[in-house]
Amino acid sequence: MSDSLTTPGGATLPVDAPGGYAPLTAVMTPAGASLSISGANDGAGATGVSQPTGGSGVLGWLSGVYSAVAKFVFDGDSSLYVNLRDWTSAAGTSSLPWVTAPASMTITQTTVTLTAATDAQIIAANSSRKFLQWMVVGANPATVVPGAGPAVAGAGMNYDPGSSTINQGGGTTFEGSAIATNAFHAISTGGTTVVVWEGQ
Repeated sequence: MSDSLTTPGGATLPVDAPGGYAPLTAVMTPAGASLSISGANDGAGATGVSQPTGGSGVLGWLSGVYSAVAKFVFDGDSSLYVNLRDWTSAAGTSSLPWVTAPASMTITQTTVTLTAATDAQIIAANSSRKFLQWMVVGANPATVVPGAGPAVAGAGMNYDPGSSTINQGGGTTFEGSAIATNAFHAISTGGTTVVVWEGQ
């Protein structure tokens, strides 16, 4: 048994028993024009591109595109796609090209006791330094100056003494892309203690 169906545009479409339409070769646009849907008008795939495994037809390609967009970001290098989900690339590396991994370092602590009104070096110059921090923890204020010294009280960076209530005084931290690598000297009129942390 067979039958036919007339479209709003006037085209007759055969219907084959027991059900289902025969493949279409053209459709009518709202303006009444005939639009061919034959394979010749499907275009062509790009050279070297294969449909994802398990897919077929347009849905296969769309599911592949969706999967790729959802998981990967193209970084400008045609050979590398980076998976943001687990931060690993398709090439097997574990770093993102635009992210700098945190630098590892070892922190060394030095405790410097300043004799009253006497200049002393609290940290030597170090071209390999990655981090530098000091804090006055003693009972009296201190003055810190960069370079070889000698430090003069009040003629540099002045720091408050440590407090019995919060147990810390004034301090400075150097970190990031620009680290002071020179030596520093300090002086305290009444004598105090300075704790220095250096990372390298």
